[in-house]
Parts: sequence; structure tokens; C-alpha cells
Amino acid sequence: GFSDSGGVLFSGARDNAVNIWDLVNGSLIRVISGHKGDVRFVSVINQDKLLVSCSLDGLINVWELEDISVKKAVADSDIEAILQAQAQVLTVADDAKPTDKLIHSFSGHASGVWAAQLNPAHPVMATTGRNNELCFWNITDLLEPKVDQNIVGHSGPVTAVQLCNGDNWVATTSTDFHVYLFNTSNGTLVGKVDCGSGMFALSVSMDTSTIFAGGNDFTIKAIPVHEGAPNRFRLAGNFGGHAGKINYLSASPDGRFLASASQDFSVRIWPVRQRGGYGSTEDAQDEVKEIVKFQPHKGVAEMVVWAPANQGLLATCSNDHDLATWRFNGAGKPHREWFV
Repeated sequence: GFSDSGGVLFSGARDNAVNIWDLVNGSLIRVISGHKGDVRFVSVINQDKLLVSCSLDGLINVWELEDISVKKAVADSDIEAILQAQAQVLTVADDAKPTDKLIHSFSGHASGVWAAQLNPAHPVMATTGRNNELCFWNITDLLEPKVDQNIVGHSGPVTAVQLCNGDNWVATTSTDFHVYLFNTSNGTLVGKVDCGSGMFALSVSMDTSTIFAGGNDFTIKAIPVHEGAPNRFRLAGNFGGHAGKINYLSASPDGRFLASASQDFSVRIWPVRQRGGYGSTEDAQDEVKEIVKFQPHKGVAEMVVWAPANQGLLATCSNDHDLATWRFNGAGKPHREWFV
């Protein structure tokens, strides 16, 4: 995830740590260690003062961040320093040592926290576990979060979660082939769609009018959200072109594009239609063509994320352990800005 200011990137990985990167040149600012399992989710809130991390160790950690300005970055060329940072042994001046403080740690799911999303303004957080479980949390006070709803609705692991409709609803995907839509206030099922294969990726358009889901059948589904009419929750668009499982989806903050990362090693960028733009008739499924595709890494494209405060900037990562940022101007292949 990106910082609120847009100048810093946070990444979580299978090394159980959170890395903080300078977006200008790709240098490593520092590493936050503390989890004992894969870090599946990171989010920075409260004007870059707090970091929330979720892990397969079952814990949700809340960190009070030190200043994340780039003046404390470790030089990208200093390989030894980067390796030391990975082990939380920064050999820099005393006044530059990180002081990120773990202020709260609480159990999310016994099976491990697989996915999460939060909005401190609402304030609500949704988390999922590998035991088919979905939880809604009241995070008015992150030091004393409360579970408002604990739901087992899917018949398979819940793989992704997204808040939508002013955080009144939450969308989920699952290996049980379905996309579900729940009411966050009472946990009731608002709508569901059978997508025909296991679903692993999820995003919501910026105007919250469309849910996008992707998975094992190599396609992305567009599902319009009609407020007050959950019976109209249906498949209305089909984004075809990938040759592997869809691992991640991300809608651009300007509402114009959808980016997808796939097992076929590619990232693709698609046009997004505005409210009411999919499924001209009740049974129609519109076919949507990509704008551009590119291979950002030598391995599987695991994730792609748009920067919220930096127009046209994307970050990608891969199972080859590489991380990169890209600039997309609306047409043509994105230009790589840095790569580590």
C-alpha cells in the first residue's frame, strides 16, 4: 500500500516483515518486523502516523510510525545495508535508527488473516480467514477494536474483501465460486453471484457502481451494484485475455482504469465504464478488451496497485521477489520508474 502523501510504498511479504520504500528512487527506508507469518495486508492511516498489518500468524498489529520522510532512506546501491535492514540490524547513526512502535496486537482469525480492508473514517474494518470466516470490526478505537459481526457465509475460504457503497456493504470472493455482498451493519446477505470458478481477486470502481472479480477461469467479471435492488446483482461484463489465474485487481483512483495481475506473468490495464455501463439488457454480458498488457517481472505477477495520490502510478510485485513502479499515461505501455 501507499502512504497518504503518496511518496512512500509499504510492502508485506513471506519474510514476515513490512518494508518501507522511497517512491522517488526505490531505496529502502527501513523494515518493520514483528509478525511470525506471511504479511497479507498493510494500510497506513491517520496521516501516515499509524500502520495496520495483518498476517497468516492470525494477528492484526497496529504500529505507531516514525517519520517516514525519505531523508532516512538506505541507499539502494548499498546491498549490505539492505540485507542488514532485512534482519532489523541497521548500521546507521543513532538518531536515524527506526523507532516504529507496536502499540497494539490482537487476534484476527485463528486460521490466519487472509485479507482485510479498513476505513478509519467510518470506522469499520473487514477481515477474512482461511476457515470461511468474515469479521466486521468497529475500529473507533484501534487499541480496543470490537467484533460487530462474525459470519460464515461462504462454503470455501474467503479470498478477498472490499468495502463499497459508503462502507455500508462489503463484497467478498471465495474458492466456492461466489461473490457475496453483505450489509456491514447487521451482517445480512444483500446479494450473491455464481462466477463459475474459484474467485481470488476483487476490486470496486471508484464510483462504487461496479464490483470486479477474477479467478481460476482467467477472466474478470463485472458485477453492477444497484443500491436498494440486490436482486439485480448479476454478471454483466466479461474481461477476457489472460492465460492464467487472476491474482489481483486494482481500480484506478480517477475511475478510468482497472489493472489486473495474473499467473500468466502479465499485468493488463482495462477501461472502466461509468455507472450503468455494463449489461445493456437484463441478460447481457458485455465483452471488454484490454488497453495494454505488459510483463513487469520474470515471475508470476502477484499484485498490482494504483497510487491514490499520484496520478498514473502503479506498483507491481512478483514471486521472483522483485518490486517495481510504473507510470501509465492512459495509452501505450507503462514506463518503469524503478525496480528492486
